[in-house]
Amino acid sequence: MAAFMLKRLRGDLIKGLSKGVINDLVDKMLDHEVINNSEKEDILEANSRTGDQARSLLDTIKRKGARASQKFIEALKESDNELATNLRLDCPAGKASTENPVYVRE
Repeated sequence: MAAFMLKRLRGDLIKGLSKGVINDLVDKMLDHEVINNSEKEDILEANSRTGDQARSLLDTIKRKGARASQKFIEALKESDNELATNLRLDCPAGKASTENPVYVRE
């Protein structure tokens, strides 16, 4: 379910993630052994633009599967709870996929 949610919200995550939050998420994914140092460097150093870093991070997490996707969502809730709430990542698994989410962007 977590992998599906990330796939469904990919565009909104790319637009909504800031450089600081991406750095924090990458560190958390490294701490949880979801990614390794080489992947961290690929995400942060090979991509100079924030959107490209977000794409790279999300693509890496997607390749890692359901556990990685769930860890990413948990980390996002800690790092940027407002974005997670706006994307309804705080909803129970069944609710998020059946309700129409409301996206708030400033």
